[in-house]
Amino acid sequence: MDHRVKSIAIHQPNYVPWLGYFFKIFMADHFVFHDDVIFNSKGFTKRCLIRKEFNGLETQWLGIPVIKNNESKIKDVRIDQESIKIEKHLNKLEYLYHSTPYYDYYYPSIQTILSKYDQFEYLAEFNINTIQELAGLLEINSKFHKSSELNLNLKADEYNLALIKNFDCNLYYSGIGAKEYQDESKFSNENISLIYLDTLKYLDEKNYPQHQGEFLTGLSIIDTILNVGVEGVKEILFSMRQRFNPSQIV
Repeated sequence: MDHRVKSIAIHQPNYVPWLGYFFKIFMADHFVFHDDVIFNSKGFTKRCLIRKEFNGLETQWLGIPVIKNNESKIKDVRIDQESIKIEKHLNKLEYLYHSTPYYDYYYPSIQTILSKYDQFEYLAEFNINTIQELAGLLEINSKFHKSSELNLNLKADEYNLALIKNFDCNLYYSGIGAKEYQDESKFSNENISLIYLDTLKYLDEKNYPQHQGEFLTGLSIIDTILNVGVEGVKEILFSMRQRFNPSQIV
């Protein structure tokens, strides 16, 4: 019998998400893009956060315009190609980060990745490609999947359990917000270990340098890459991994 630990994490395909999102990928053998749940126009699927101005504590959204369709699943949401202006995102990033230590090294790669938006009809496909390319830049080697490929018709923790069992995993890395709806006993009954990754709390305690001002958490991974570089991001990920170990299992 195979007793190896096989880990999994699950999340909607967000637009250039923050460091904590990539930590979930980093921790998991399998990462599932949950692309067949209802699209939330006020969530992070079509937008990300960056700092608004130098030395300020306000944030702003960088958003992708989409063609609205009530009750659409994420996988069915189309990019509004007539309205999208990625060059405005890139100009804002250039303005905010041109003086950071790793701008010259990594901004060209970020620019190339984001400029591929016109190759994709659907928001999820663009986001997934962006996340996978950034994960490659960070040398994160998880196996990626899409929930829509599995034809499961479940909700909340029942859906997550089905995904976990589909990939024969026995360790599930969950976001802290899922505590509101997850029945932890269901995981233990299936011999699945559950670890919550409270990366916001970790980063509040151990900030990384942000050269534009006082530390702000929850900003796009672009902020982390341009401030500390790929090797710096990897150091943060390995450091966070020491915090979230089997002693955290519930």
